[in-house]
Amino acid sequence: MKFNLTDDEFEALADKYQSNDPERFFVYSEFCKNINRVFTIKGIDKNPETKVAPVTQNETLLARRKYLQGPDSGEIEAILEEYRKAVQNTRIHLKPVFADYDITKNGHVTKA
Repeated sequence: MKFNLTDDEFEALADKYQSNDPERFFVYSEFCKNINRVFTIKGIDKNPETKVAPVTQNETLLARRKYLQGPDSGEIEAILEEYRKAVQNTRIHLKPVFADYDITKNGHVTKA
């Protein structure tokens, strides 16, 4: 799946979702349930007028922390802040720009 997990991160993930049976199966349904909580509210299809709160920058910090650390983390944070200000000030809508590069329509673009 091209996730760059360290061995420790992989083991922590496997331990969190392992079943109680002797063969230590991975409880995929629980994993999916937790992943889906990030994107929407369970049962929203039964109440389509439900408001879903937008994801904030602080909520994604843990996921981004791994990629923002390092010798250039201060510089990266300054660049991201410049982008945030430019987007807010000029009301740039970035999604269509990135969608042009999302050839497979899966919500991801490559670094290239």
